[in-house]
Amino acid sequence: MVSTHMSYGFVFAYILVLLLRFIFPYSSSGTSSLNVFFVLLGSAGGLFPDIDRLEQFGFSHRKTLHYIIGYVLLAIILIVLGYSLLHNFLTWIIGLSCFFAGAWLHSLMDIFDGFWAEDINKGVYEHLTRRWLKALNWIPFATLWEWSLQSFSMIFVIAISPQLGSLFAIQGWLIATISYFAIWLFSTCYEFYRSVPIRWEMEERALLKVGLEPKYRRRMAIR
Repeated sequence: MVSTHMSYGFVFAYILVLLLRFIFPYSSSGTSSLNVFFVLLGSAGGLFPDIDRLEQFGFSHRKTLHYIIGYVLLAIILIVLGYSLLHNFLTWIIGLSCFFAGAWLHSLMDIFDGFWAEDINKGVYEHLTRRWLKALNWIPFATLWEWSLQSFSMIFVIAISPQLGSLFAIQGWLIATISYFAIWLFSTCYEFYRSVPIRWEMEERALLKVGLEPKYRRRMAIR
């Protein structure tokens, strides 16, 4: 779900910022006040790959903007450049690294989700080998497992938000609260009533087509 991926990006970006403090110790004084900005970029990165869900515009979901290797390579290249050459652009380097790290984590975590569309072999497309990776189906979409993981990640969001400083005179905890309240509303009003039923129906049709029973039965008839 969108909220799950954004919370991944939020927390992972904060961890990355702490790590980059050791790599760029001279950056602490100039960028410490921007922590909230960096984690919001991580959240945006966590959302970014799912833009390809808009397949009516020619995208292919879990393929067009899902780059498991590409995003992490971009983040590493930026960090290396910042360490060796581009000291004057550290704010942008840290911010973009957080964005790409969030996008990478989203793409990676989709492997643990269920398959996409009506093909049980479609997990996430790997652009380097030009083939689909099969989904592991360990944390299927909109099941108790995903809701639990989302809740667990939100605990960390709440825990670290007071330490993020402020942005435009708005405290980090307030930005986190407003952001995730808006995300929760979106997940409830759109995802649960629109995306979830469609996805469940597609999954059940695909499994029944190849003679398999759905691993998680939902109380929803296939129309």
